[in-house]
Amino acid sequence: MEVQKLFILLSMHIDRMRLIKQKCENNLLEAVLSYMDDHYEQDIHIEALARTYKISSRYLRRLFMEQVGFSAVEYMTMLRIERAKDLLKNTSVSISDIAMNVGYNSFQYFSLIFKKKTGVSPKDFRNQYRMK
Repeated sequence: MEVQKLFILLSMHIDRMRLIKQKCENNLLEAVLSYMDDHYEQDIHIEALARTYKISSRYLRRLFMEQVGFSAVEYMTMLRIERAKDLLKNTSVSISDIAMNVGYNSFQYFSLIFKKKTGVSPKDFRNQYRMK
């Protein structure tokens, strides 16, 4: 009987620790995502991000894949492209300035990534919204 009680207590403790760990991971990921949302125009490296939050880069990469479903680099790219789309639709800022504003140092690289992610060039994207 005592062994069963011990097993139940141990099981409850393990479950509680899992919940605490999950909550900590969620809070950590929320902080990291918030930081990335606020600093997407900067050149953020996963290693520096991990150091900022006092965790290993390996752990941060794993956390991203498990909780977000893709890498931190992919998340950053999505942030930048979404912001660029907004600027292309709603401003007359030059495309090269938009590229710089969303964190790309090279207009050509920005155009390449933008087309890869959206299927159209930044210029064609802007023209689609000017016609509407």
